[in-house]
Formats: sequence, C-alpha cells, structure tokens
Amino acid sequence: MPTRHSKRTRGACAQCVRKKRRCDKKRPKCSQCLKTHLACDLEVFKIWTPEEPENQGPSMQTHASSSLIRERQRSDSRSTARRSAEAPPETRNDDPLTGDLADNLWLATPRTGDGGCTGSSITGSQDVNNGAHHLETLSTDENAIGIRELYGESASNDALLSVFDDAEFDTQLLNSPNLDDTINSVLNDLAINPVLDELGINSSLVSCSPLTGHRPGSLHASTSMPHCPMPWPPDMLASPEKRFLWQYFLHLTKDGFLCLDETELFRFHGSQDPFIATIPQMAICDESLRSSIFCFAAFQYNASQNGGDFQQLVRDCSRKASVALRAQSYSDQPWSQSWTLQVFSKIACGIFLHHFGQGDTETSEYLHSAGALAAGFYKRPQSSSDLLSPLVQLVLSMLRWTIISTVCSFQSSRTLVSDKIYCYLEMRAEEVDQNYSPSFRDWLNHPIYAFSPRLVNPLLRLAKLLDIQKSQQTVNQYILSDKAMGDEMIKLEEELLMAREVDLDRCQTHAADPKELRSLNEAMHAATFLLFYARLKGMPFTAPLVRKKVQVIVSEIGNIPVASRVSHAVLFPLFIAGCEAVEDQARRGILERLRTPRGLAYNRKDVCLSLEHVWQVRDLDPGLRWPDWFNKLDPDLCINSLF
Repeated sequence: MPTRHSKRTRGACAQCVRKKRRCDKKRPKCSQCLKTHLACDLEVFKIWTPEEPENQGPSMQTHASSSLIRERQRSDSRSTARRSAEAPPETRNDDPLTGDLADNLWLATPRTGDGGCTGSSITGSQDVNNGAHHLETLSTDENAIGIRELYGESASNDALLSVFDDAEFDTQLLNSPNLDDTINSVLNDLAINPVLDELGINSSLVSCSPLTGHRPGSLHASTSMPHCPMPWPPDMLASPEKRFLWQYFLHLTKDGFLCLDETELFRFHGSQDPFIATIPQMAICDESLRSSIFCFAAFQYNASQNGGDFQQLVRDCSRKASVALRAQSYSDQPWSQSWTLQVFSKIACGIFLHHFGQGDTETSEYLHSAGALAAGFYKRPQSSSDLLSPLVQLVLSMLRWTIISTVCSFQSSRTLVSDKIYCYLEMRAEEVDQNYSPSFRDWLNHPIYAFSPRLVNPLLRLAKLLDIQKSQQTVNQYILSDKAMGDEMIKLEEELLMAREVDLDRCQTHAADPKELRSLNEAMHAATFLLFYARLKGMPFTAPLVRKKVQVIVSEIGNIPVASRVSHAVLFPLFIAGCEAVEDQARRGILERLRTPRGLAYNRKDVCLSLEHVWQVRDLDPGLRWPDWFNKLDPDLCINSLF
C-alpha cells in the first residue's frame, strides 16, 4: 500500500502513446522522440488517489484536493519550461494568452476530494437560463481560462477512439434489436475496459455501481481526456441513454465530419482531428451544447437504424437547448475569452439543432440565432484576436457550410438568415490567407471545407441570391428590384471567374494537397457554376455549358476512391449535378455513388429517390427552368440539407 501522498507514476511519453509504439522512457527525451526531433512530453498513466478514511472531514478533503492541484501545477510548469526550451526560436510563443489552457481550466475547475470535477462545474446550472453563470464558475480569474481551452486543444484521444475501431462495437451498436441490451453492453463491456487498459488505470480505481436495478453504472475515475468525462456530469450520470448517445456522437465525430484521410492529420495541432479535439471538449463545459448533441446523435442513430428511439429524451433535450440558444445574448456582456467560448458553444448548439430538426418548423430559427451570434462576434473589435483561433474557425466553417448546403438544397422558402448576417459571415482576407492554420498555407484547399476557401464567399452570396429568388416568388420576404438583382448577379459572376483563375494559378505553386482534394475542388467549382447558371440565371439543363459541367463533376468525383474520407464531401456536388443531368450514363453513375453511404448517416436512399423524382418532373417538361420545376416537386421527396 503506497503512502498517502505518493506521487503519480510516470510511463511512456505522450508521443509514443499516441503512435502506439514502445517507449524506453529515457529522460529528458526518449529514443523515439530524439530520432524524430519531437517534444517528449510525459504521459501520466496512473493517478492514485487514496481512499478517504471514514472519519475524514472537509478539511482533509480540501488538503487532498490542494495537494493534487499543487502536484499538477509543478508538473505542468516543468513540462511547459521543457517544451519552451526545446521549441525552435521561430515557433516559440511567449504570449501569456497561449499558455496551457486546458490545464488552466482543469486547475480552475472545482474539484471533489478524489480529484474529479464537481458536478456543477461541468454541467452548469440545471436551469438553462443560468448557462452564462456556469462558464464564469469555471474560473473566477479571467486569466485562468487560457487560449488552449478556447482553441480546442486536448489530451490524446487514441485510447478512447480505439474502442470505436473494434468490430464488436459496430455490430453491437448498429445491429442489436434491443436498445437496452446495446446500451448496457457498450457502456459496461466495451467502452470501459479497453479505455482503462489503454490508459493503464487500475480497475480497482473505477467503480461501476448500478443506478437502478438493471441500468449500467457510471465511471468514477478522473483522466486527462476532456471529452471522456470521468466522473460523468450529473445529467449523463442519471441517464444511460445520454451516455450511449455521447459515445455514439464520438463515433460519428471520428468517422463522419473531417474530409481528410488520416495520413494528413499530422498537420493539425497534436496530430488530432480538430472536430474530435474541439467539439466534445466544448460540450462538456456547456449543457445546452450537450443537449443538442444528444438530439443530433439520436437523429443519426435512428437514420442509420430506421428506428424511433429516444423520443422523450430528444424532446426534453431539444427544448432545453433551444431555450438556451434563444436566451444567449451577444451584445450586452463585456468581451472576454470565456465569453467567446460561451458564444461559440451556443453557435455550435444551433448548428446541431438545425441538423437534428430538418423537418422542424423551428429549423430556420436555429440557424438565424446561430448566425446572429456569429455576427455579434464580428461586430466586436476586441474579438479580432480570437478570429483565427482553431475553435472559432472550426465553428464558423460549420456554420457557413450549414447555411450553404441548406439553401442550395430543396429547403422551403423560409429565409434562414438575414441579408446582414450573410455579409458578416463572409470570410475575411486574413482567414483565407491563414487557411485554418499555418500548417495548411501551402494547400490550395481548406482542410475543413475540403475545397478552396476562395469559393466560400461566392457560395454564400450565391445562397443569399437563391434565397432572395425563392422568397420573391412566394412570400416576398426580400424586396429587391430586377436591376439590383441583375447587378448582384453580374458582380457574383465576376467573383466566381476570379476565384477560378486564382485557383488555377495557385495550382502551379501550391502542390501539397492530396490529389483527392484537388478532384473535389474541381467538382465544387463546376457545381458552383451549375448553381449560378442553371438555377440563378435559369439556363435549361439541355444547354451545352450545363451538360459539360455535369460531366466534369461526374468525372472528378470518379477520381476519388470510395474508401477515402474525401468521399464524405461528394454529396453536395453530386446532388447539384444530378438535378441537371440529362444523359442516362451520368444519372446511373451519380446514383451508384450516392448509394454508397459515406460520412454522416443521412439516408442516401432518400437522396436517390429525390433525384429520381426530379428527373421524372423534368423529363415530362424539359423546358422547365428553376424555380418552376422545383415548385412542382413533392415536398415529401425534397432533401433539406446537403451537409
């Protein structure tokens, strides 16, 4: 039995753990890190917290918690000093805002005697209107919330994600006829033991006491993995369904969002998928975002299973998240980094609510609220220092692409966002130059959009004009004269041609992109031209230019292997091309590719049915142009998102 205040044991370094290789544990650098010139950061495998005596009072608990925090502070200061000394001069950053922010957040979070987070510090108030107060409880000192938490960096997640590479997980999760059995087996047998084995946590430190007679229990161990909460926040502790949906969301995040192959992950900070490193970490600190994630995960799970589970949970969570989203203010609070984190958590909440409630009448309100918060962020001059942070760039990219992919689908004529919000959401020049992070400045394409950042603003303006066009024919939500509309279209056409020329020139000097991304970018340029000429200008689908662009899209998408993660992004260009396809060969090729599900589990069968319905309507009257043929479509066969 170790003494009460024995220090935690050291194991393999973080780099060796992440790459799953043997570490000789030499100091100050192991042999593997010495060969590859990498910082040899220590990985803590075990955190031993002694059991409290029965007569231990609050003072003893406070002493144990304080000792743990002081030990972590000493370890962090040594690690930070070593990393600073080893960093090249040109990459070293002495700005106090770029400190070890996840650690600062850990230290600023109230702890229980066993070193775990208190429930209130993780989930915030049970009242959604107190969400602002929750983030303030994370740190009483503004400097305690540093830029690393804001920027979405996190500890290694390989141990957790190895769970989802197990074939047993897919079999149990997706094929079980009994959802309760699935939840029990995933939570008890699959998700717990492999994570403990990988992290080297002694099973005696983990208790799985049942909450009810037949429900699985919860983990009571604390690890450095911020998106695998141990102990579970109170709302997840009380609901095995939420814990199941959380893990299913991690599974979706790992396999469904990023459209880059794993060989390119080394370019991201910590060689981590930015969605995995950012969104779950934000959600742990924001209950409304967690609630929207539960809704989104339930929607995706039911879409993949053709089921209707979690209905009561979804109703409760969507109500809680939507109330919190509407209550979030963007103008009456003083600017701070914690304010930025809070606002962008709510923006992400609106995005997930939108994707969950695609048939919901409130869907447009979710995006409008999220867009208004983003516009409020841009209005504050103090926010410019956070604009290029990975967290902000990731959430803004998700918001922009959600609006584009929704408006360019068959969504109804309800305006999603206002004209002013469209303008505020356009990428600034520094965002285009940064291309998400300096690691991608030599790329032609943006790593999050998976196509050229020079196409984003033209697509936003195109979406705005399509929104105006549809609304003028229905409810006159916009008032824009024909001359003004014509001037906007001329300006947009020039921007599209300019973006194309710049990309062609950069192809000669920026050759670091994977070839799959280059093919996707060509397809996206062609799809954007199709939207402009065939929809906005009403060119018939028999026109030579339209048929040529359809062929370009089909050909370029054919160069992308189905197994590549880049194929997650083919839905948008293929669907746009499918709506204008005339030749049977092109139509068959489009349907064949769309029937191979990749990325998120939107029902691809419905996408194919929607295209077949479009062809039926257009073949009966080939002279119909947009939006006349769109108005003849059956609403039940219309796709409301191409995300």
